[in-house]
Amino acid sequence: MTAAPANADRIEQIGLDAGSMPLHVWLPATGHGPGILLVSEIFGVNGYIDSVARRLTALGYVVGAPELFWRVAPAGWVGDRSEAGLTEAMGFAGKLDFEQAITDAVSGLDYLTALPEVDGTAGVLGFCMGGAAAWLVAAGASPSVAVGYYGSRITGAVERAADITCPVLLHFGATDGSTPPEAIDRVRAALAGRPDARIEVHDAGHAFDNPGAGDMYDAAVAATAWAQTEDFLAAHLPAV
Repeated sequence: MTAAPANADRIEQIGLDAGSMPLHVWLPATGHGPGILLVSEIFGVNGYIDSVARRLTALGYVVGAPELFWRVAPAGWVGDRSEAGLTEAMGFAGKLDFEQAITDAVSGLDYLTALPEVDGTAGVLGFCMGGAAAWLVAAGASPSVAVGYYGSRITGAVERAADITCPVLLHFGATDGSTPPEAIDRVRAALAGRPDARIEVHDAGHAFDNPGAGDMYDAAVAATAWAQTEDFLAAHLPAV
């Protein structure tokens, strides 16, 4: 099953060890700005990611979204949330070497930062799988800022907080079973004393930002969380 793909301004090819990883690139109206590496859910670089990229370009950012499933899925693959689509996406996720995917994401961050349209440095922002990727990219590289939405794998990599030196904002859902309160508390404790680290726990479940996620989507919570994200980016990676 496939869903609507993203409609980026262009697709770059990042040469890596086993071939090339597509990087979908969107430009702001000015044609340049700071960079944001946008890391998707397990459904790939689809219409939802396109909509998030356009939110970011409206703020003045150059956005690059890597196809992190490029090693296990056909080029350009996107999935949907039907039963068959979820099964397909979970199958690709099960084949994914997540550690290798983080290395690929770091390569994507480096490539994005080097684009001529990117002013200065780049941050990373992701959702679900991408939320955890944002955390781990921040731990293994030097983005300017990291923002993660409901990244359940973060709670299993709390110790990497010591490796994160950039400002970090994490959004969780209070009723998201994949990130119970005690797990979020461990992340909070790992970031204690960091004035540039912020955790927001919203009255929602998983995937609350995604309008395509059915009953999980919460428009009011999504708007609140996005306003917080905008403020955090403006404070730590301003687009002028």
